[in-house]
Amino acid sequence: MPIPTLAEKLQWLKPAPATDYERECVQTIEHGSYEIGVQITNDILDEAMEVFVRSSRSYFGVSGDSMVAIFTAGGDLINGSCGTYLHAIIQPIIIKFISMRTLASATETFSTPTTRSTAESTIRIR
Repeated sequence: MPIPTLAEKLQWLKPAPATDYERECVQTIEHGSYEIGVQITNDILDEAMEVFVRSSRSYFGVSGDSMVAIFTAGGDLINGSCGTYLHAIIQPIIIKFISMRTLASATETFSTPTTRSTAESTIRIR
């Protein structure tokens, strides 16, 4: 498994373009619903971070040097609660690295024409 290049890492920092389905969903959101949803996820993530810090036994956990977050299936950050902003930058790179390498590995594993399309569609669904 090769080490990602600087260009790959910088590209992974950027969110993926919105799909047609996501654009359609945006049109159905009523005024104020987005802000309410963001606040609800903020509250959930803040509580999760507090539980994580209180139940942690390591120095990093107790000091709050960690992150709880919600990501898209593609690895883009939706919302998070973190002890330092650095965690918000690093996590998407890690998630996208794993998902890209997993997709490449699964494509190589299922290289026969009859099962390859099934494997790729299964991975895309996740």
